[in-house]
Amino acid sequence: AAIGKCVGLGVSVRMVTGESLAVAKATAKRCGLLGGLSGVALTAAEWNSLSPASQREVLPELTVLAAAKPKDKLSLLQALQSAGEVVGCCCSHLEDVPLLEASDLSFATRYTGHEVVRQRADVVCQDDSCDSLVSAIVSGRCFHYKIRRFLQFRTVFNIVGPFLALFGAFSGVDMLYAIQMLWMKIFVDIGAVLALAPSPAAL
Repeated sequence: AAIGKCVGLGVSVRMVTGESLAVAKATAKRCGLLGGLSGVALTAAEWNSLSPASQREVLPELTVLAAAKPKDKLSLLQALQSAGEVVGCCCSHLEDVPLLEASDLSFATRYTGHEVVRQRADVVCQDDSCDSLVSAIVSGRCFHYKIRRFLQFRTVFNIVGPFLALFGAFSGVDMLYAIQMLWMKIFVDIGAVLALAPSPAAL
């Protein structure tokens, strides 16, 4: 269910593991990452044997990377970033710290994650469920939307207000009196608070 929610949010989920290809494919099928004709599973050796051009071709369909070492994970991350993707990583092992630092957004699990990983991660999930990752993504987008709405609201007033005051000063026409500007400021501040008002995050 969590994988389906991520797809609905426009997030491409990829599993990178040190397990064998057979184990990784079986796990991916149970999670819904692999099914039918969708998705490609490769070993790290197969991924590294590809030319940069071939890697770019297979990258959109690559879903599982098995038998991967930390350097292989970093190689995949850099390939995704070179393709213009915003990459988030969820890690738990100590050797994955360089991966956390290189990713655009890093997640750590609360219970199975190493203490150093939790300290370096941008977001620490409350539990080890994939649903927590979905909740973090939805909440982050909600905050981003609120901040953008607030900036749009404030920008309009911060441009129009000084423009009217300068226009009145140079034209000799009183566009707005001081008391009117004060009232506008009060109502704009109320509107700005409403723009950042708490609201439930939704998909």
